[in-house]
Amino acid sequence: MKPENLPDHPVFFRLSDSGRNRLLQSSELWEAAAGACLFYPGDSGEELILLLDGRLESDTPGGVKCWLPGDLWGENRLAAPSPLDSSLIAVEDSRWISWPREALLTFLTSSSTFRKALTPLTDSNGRLLSGFPDLLPLPAGSGKMSRRIRPSLRPVLAGLIPAVLITGLLFTASLSSEILPRMLYLVSPAVYAGWLLVFLIKRLTREYGVETDAVTSRTFDWGHFTVESRHVPIDRIQGVETEKNGVLRHILRMGNLIVKTSALDGVLILQGVNNPEALRSKILDIQKSESRRVKGREREDLRRSLEGSGLGAVVPLRIEGPGPGTVKGKSREEGMQFRKSSAVLLGRLILPLLISFIPILGVRMLSELLSISGIYIITLSLIPLLWALYRFEDWRNDSYQV
Repeated sequence: MKPENLPDHPVFFRLSDSGRNRLLQSSELWEAAAGACLFYPGDSGEELILLLDGRLESDTPGGVKCWLPGDLWGENRLAAPSPLDSSLIAVEDSRWISWPREALLTFLTSSSTFRKALTPLTDSNGRLLSGFPDLLPLPAGSGKMSRRIRPSLRPVLAGLIPAVLITGLLFTASLSSEILPRMLYLVSPAVYAGWLLVFLIKRLTREYGVETDAVTSRTFDWGHFTVESRHVPIDRIQGVETEKNGVLRHILRMGNLIVKTSALDGVLILQGVNNPEALRSKILDIQKSESRRVKGREREDLRRSLEGSGLGAVVPLRIEGPGPGTVKGKSREEGMQFRKSSAVLLGRLILPLLISFIPILGVRMLSELLSISGIYIITLSLIPLLWALYRFEDWRNDSYQV
């Protein structure tokens, strides 16, 4: 059986009692006899292990490392996992609780309090006091980005310089000429201010992200008044290209990053980002690392399936899985239901609501002159209100279940 309370460890010092209980419920209980190999070289090893009894050893290039009861294994590999270089062996009969990496990241996403309690906390000398050694990334599909990238702000300065020069020329011309208006020099700042407003609005409504396992994009579609989100897993990227059109973009070192995918729409374009070549190199490095991880995970799954069929030697055995109420404890029949964003509903209701209010205001203004009764107001507004009701029901019934 699992322990009643989560064992004390510096990583969990700042977790509340309820957080410790939820983390314990989401864990798996394992045991292994002496000589069992938990992981082999090349395995993904994407787990966090808290040893309860026994002893684990790993023969690393720096020497033999040993884990005793109360020690954690794998906390240094959660932020940036990679295939293992050495085996992890149970030297004695051992028992431990573990968390798969994805389950642990989902636990962190469930509450900002949990994530804050497990972030690294160091003293003035840089020694880790509590939390994990590195800030863990957000899981794929969580709707949040681990690193946010917005279009470059460099065109703002590039546009300001000619605006100032033109303002100076117009000011000089207006002083030396009696024909030109005195306030002519304000035309250039006005044009620049209008362009700057449009540019900043477009920049705020575009957000890109490069995560550990995906490239994401969130943009606002003004035509449909909706937020469009795209999520391209790293393993589905077929190529990454950079695009710099024009001399100005080369000078500013900005451009578009084109991510070719295996999806039907073909490409994901990150528009106007800084240093697209460096971003391209980072995506390719993540793709290479993810490919190694996937191969290690497939190899590990195949080996464990063979061991489960009795073809392996001494292997670890799972005694107890996650408890009820956890992410892995949910049944498939319950599932999760999602609806489109409330911004979609707002975009669908704005037009019919405006159309319904226009006749109301118009009739009220002309009611004294034309002596129109309230029945006409209700009649004129009934059709757009029914249209708004139809759009609301269409949004409410347009749901997805996973």
